[in-house]
Amino acid sequence: MTSWKGTSRDHGSSAQSCGRWRSIALFQPSLWAHISLDFSPELDFDEVNFDARFALLEAHLGRSAEAPLTVKFQCYSDGDCITRDEEYRALDILKKHSHRWQTLEMVGPKPLFTYLGNTFSLLRNLDVYVYPETDEDDVGALATFASCPRLQVATVNEGRFGSSSRVLLPDHLRRYKAGNLVMRHLEVLRSASDSLVECVLHVADDSTPLPSHTPRIPLPDLLRLSVSGATILDALDTPALGELYCFRPSPPLYSFLARQKTLRKLVVGEMSSADDITQLLHSLSSIPELGLYVPMEFASDFLKALAPSQGPSPTLLPSLTTLNVGFIPLRDFQVIPAPIDQDLLMQTIEAQWQTGGLRSVNFYCMRMSPSQELLARMRVLRDQGLKIELFTSPRDLDRVMIPRYFDNDDKPYSSQDLWWGIYEAEQQEQNQ
Repeated sequence: MTSWKGTSRDHGSSAQSCGRWRSIALFQPSLWAHISLDFSPELDFDEVNFDARFALLEAHLGRSAEAPLTVKFQCYSDGDCITRDEEYRALDILKKHSHRWQTLEMVGPKPLFTYLGNTFSLLRNLDVYVYPETDEDDVGALATFASCPRLQVATVNEGRFGSSSRVLLPDHLRRYKAGNLVMRHLEVLRSASDSLVECVLHVADDSTPLPSHTPRIPLPDLLRLSVSGATILDALDTPALGELYCFRPSPPLYSFLARQKTLRKLVVGEMSSADDITQLLHSLSSIPELGLYVPMEFASDFLKALAPSQGPSPTLLPSLTTLNVGFIPLRDFQVIPAPIDQDLLMQTIEAQWQTGGLRSVNFYCMRMSPSQELLARMRVLRDQGLKIELFTSPRDLDRVMIPRYFDNDDKPYSSQDLWWGIYEAEQQEQNQ
């Protein structure tokens, strides 16, 4: 591994300490197929002998022979997207081998990306973050990758909003993960509509409605989809979709669900009202796996909707086999909500187990100290064959509900204001 970091040891330095390792390492191209260049601000440019470093880089690449390369390039940034001559010198060396790049991870401003050229005949995996600019234009920073014949996986500005210029990528992408404006996302989906299998979209302007009469984009092979908000769903046609993760639900979600025939798993972020919860449940008659965050203010509404003796029959979700639910206060709560009704919670779970197909339940309840009765009823259900788990951390519940690749937005519990508000409210309760 080549690195600018002084604390990192490459194969060459290791080889000097062991003659046998040296004889093996120098003639194994695969051991030299990883390049990591970090120009981040903590690098002291005045103390680094770049001529010597570039010579080592040339030697490193020479030892890799014709092995496919993994290249990681972290650009220097002082907040003004300024690049340094040394970065372009490093790219000049790397570009000679761009036909061997199989994986590229790169962070930097638009000029560095346009400087790369377009000879990426082997590139399969792309993970980039393009610094935002004040004068965004329609010439996409990633246009240089638009003709990569083997590109399968692209991640662009994951988890944060960078450049909003066009993202031009090949029409044979299989996995796409990005943060951008909604219309920019739709451009990529339209170009790769016949090949996408998995998609994760963080929509920066989700609160902005789509233009009227926006045509739906057919995505016939899309199996798994994660969206930070529901607005973009109005523009998608996904006949084969099996999993949906929607972190900020809104009305477009319900009309989208009505069009789904093959959906087997749904994870929904914080609901905003009891009516939303009811509307969601009534649109899910055939869903086998459901995960959601229910505000504690509406916990009783949710539980009563599933309970046998109050409200609809437990067959409201007749196909449900797995239920993952977190009970969290609303982000902007004014009065700290009452703890969950533990008896009603267990009645609901027991009814779904006895009359439906429920096989697994995972749940988290903020501000709940489980009673001995609740724990005893859980043990009875376990003895009968139900997999049931009470989590003590919402993050642990997340790991069960959401595969890491599809995690796409802040959770209700991630707000520091929420935790601080609960702490203050509890302190006031104790002082009364």
